[in-house]
Amino acid sequence: MNESPVAIKLKEMETKIQSLEANIRSYQEKFQSLSKLYNEDQLQKLSGEKVPEWSAQSIMKGLKYRFGLSVRGYEFITSQGHPYPGYSTLNRRLLSYKVTNGVFTDLREPLSKKVECLRSVDRCCSLLVDEMELQPSVDFDKNEKRFYGYKTIGTEKARKELGNHIVAVMIRGLAAQWKQVIAYEITGSKTRACDLKKLIDDSIKFAESCGLYVVSMTSDMGSQNRKMWTREGVMVQREGSRKNFFYSNGHRVYVVPDPPHLLKNLKSAMLKKIPLKISDEVKNTYNLPCNEITGQWVQNLWDKETKADEETKGSKEVRLLHHLNREDLWPDNWQKMDVGPAVRFFSLKTAAALEEGIERGLLHENCRSTVWFIRKIESWYTLLSSRLRKMSITKTNKNEKVLLLEEMIGLFELMEVNGSAWKPLNAGMILASLSLLDICDYLLDNGYDFVLLSRFSQDALENVFSQVRRKCGMTPTVLNCRRALKLITLSQFSSDIKHTNYASDSDLFLIEFFSKKGKLNDSSIDMNGAAVPFFVVSKCSNADEGILDFAEPFPTIEEFENYSNIDAELVCHIAGSATNAVLKKVICDECRSFLNDNTTPKYTRYVRRLSKGGLKLPNSTVLTFVLNIEIIYQKYRSYILHNGGHESLIQKIVQDMELEFPTCPCNVKYQVAKHFFVVRSYTVRNFHPNTKKRKIMRGTSTAKKRKV
Repeated sequence: MNESPVAIKLKEMETKIQSLEANIRSYQEKFQSLSKLYNEDQLQKLSGEKVPEWSAQSIMKGLKYRFGLSVRGYEFITSQGHPYPGYSTLNRRLLSYKVTNGVFTDLREPLSKKVECLRSVDRCCSLLVDEMELQPSVDFDKNEKRFYGYKTIGTEKARKELGNHIVAVMIRGLAAQWKQVIAYEITGSKTRACDLKKLIDDSIKFAESCGLYVVSMTSDMGSQNRKMWTREGVMVQREGSRKNFFYSNGHRVYVVPDPPHLLKNLKSAMLKKIPLKISDEVKNTYNLPCNEITGQWVQNLWDKETKADEETKGSKEVRLLHHLNREDLWPDNWQKMDVGPAVRFFSLKTAAALEEGIERGLLHENCRSTVWFIRKIESWYTLLSSRLRKMSITKTNKNEKVLLLEEMIGLFELMEVNGSAWKPLNAGMILASLSLLDICDYLLDNGYDFVLLSRFSQDALENVFSQVRRKCGMTPTVLNCRRALKLITLSQFSSDIKHTNYASDSDLFLIEFFSKKGKLNDSSIDMNGAAVPFFVVSKCSNADEGILDFAEPFPTIEEFENYSNIDAELVCHIAGSATNAVLKKVICDECRSFLNDNTTPKYTRYVRRLSKGGLKLPNSTVLTFVLNIEIIYQKYRSYILHNGGHESLIQKIVQDMELEFPTCPCNVKYQVAKHFFVVRSYTVRNFHPNTKKRKIMRGTSTAKKRKV
């Protein structure tokens, strides 16, 4: 029976209704997905409607993206249609946030809310205090309609003078990784101890009114800070009572001199002509040859290696002191302020280089006292800059680490620094060790499983000053510094977004284009499908540099004693590095067993001195292979520097060297050779900049105009 037209129409309408309902469900699911990503006003913006006023949640999202992407990055995502407030809207909403001198009281309520979400152990923090130089000038802020540039601390007369320094205060979490600038004052070259103490007391009261607990206060060993400590009774004398804390807000606050500053001061003291002198008790306890500790041993070794380089016409890139620069040993006043050279100076590499110099007859036996001291300071600073649990003080290794800190206290109690029996450096080293011992006892007894001592250094506040200089120049004005601090404090408060990046369609096209081009260049097949040999006959223009005939095979050399220009001890270190790098790759069991072979080769003395137990020793086959490559590298160094193209040379070395490596697809032999060429090429690249004296132009720097 035929259906009536009405029934047919009804069926069509039912089908259409079902289709529309399915579309509605699909749109609802998409809307729910968007609701998880965007707020209600953002969805309103996405639909093309005008948003009369952005919610606080959307403003906070916008601030996070703005701080994570910079101004241009944020303007780009808004120009692409992403529903976020405009940049000018963010600025208008930030006008109500005031960053005035003293404590940032506008942060009290939001910081208290943030602290409520923290665990009890996360609420313990350290207080960091540091200063930065400013350009003395008077500026007018049109938004606040007031002048900036005068001192904000001191007597009534002092406040009428222009300020040239800023003292900033930051709090930093000891368990969770959070930090926040909470106060600043504009000062002159000198600040009264009473004014500095008031700023610190106000900062501690503010932090603890937000629910935090301040355990310690970290500052450098400047004369103003030492006067403040003395005013509060904090003192460390050679003999007698010692006090490493002061009372604030009803409880103890431990004083910690900044460890990086102490390390820089110690390096400067070691490089002076008058040596450091340890006590006879320490000398006899550790069976040392003499009492004198001096950095001139390092300078002497540098001079002898430089002289050897001149005799070999610049071919000694693999050196004992390869990790140091010339400026590390002969710094000017600016370079003394950098902590990097001090860390490199007090390293295991320096100690191992000096020991190797003694074995080779380059240095006197008395140098062993300096080697011992460098190793002690390296262990001490590694502990005080610990950022990982395995390097920190834990409940299980507490006794061992405490012994190291107590040993450092005993060492500096009786040490003479540059002819003086007691200097601020002695007091600083002892005070830092004493305070950290007491702090660790307190934290481990109050819920902490381990203590990262790097949280007690000023590096976080130094990074803030670096950001201010990046935005405003090397010596910013008071107004520019204040504006930059405002953005940084807001960024720290909302810092839960990682830096992101983007790539346009043209960027993707370029990436794909160069990827295809790289595959074509790496191919060893010509256009007709015939195999191309790795090398053709190609000769260097200078016969003295060595004529490289790629058609000739590379013989395998077994004995290296006759090669005086090869430093086998240092090449063994590179071979161990190559072994470790290949072991980290995905390789078969046969290759892993081959690389972990226990046959101990020659020339391991330097690596054993350098290692704390984690450095990898190569087996005899790998070491012989790498030593052969070093001979080839030195012979054809000029060609490699001017022509590059290591890949073909590596392939030929792998083919010609008749050494027993596994023949599986892992190609361990090739991986070792490739790693060697990368490391060895860096020694060439770093050699001249690190060993030659550089002419450095100093001057005032002004930043480019940019939106801050």
